[in-house]
Amino acid sequence: MDKIAKALVRAKGQVVAVERMYYDEKPCLAIVQQLAAAKEALNRIGREMLKAEACQLVTNKPQKIKLEQVLKRLFKS
Repeated sequence: MDKIAKALVRAKGQVVAVERMYYDEKPCLAIVQQLAAAKEALNRIGREMLKAEACQLVTNKPQKIKLEQVLKRLFKS
């Protein structure tokens, strides 16, 4: 399983946990905190997917390295 697939599985687990918290009537603040964590996880996955796709489009090695550096600065990862 690749990095993105693993992250998707973890994010799914977070969302399932939020649902369980809701049905278990956990405090609202705790649920909202978990929702924020799940949202950030999904955002991170989206950024990784965009970076991977952009890097695949560039075939020239020096340009690819430069693109990776720009993407790292852009996404701060």
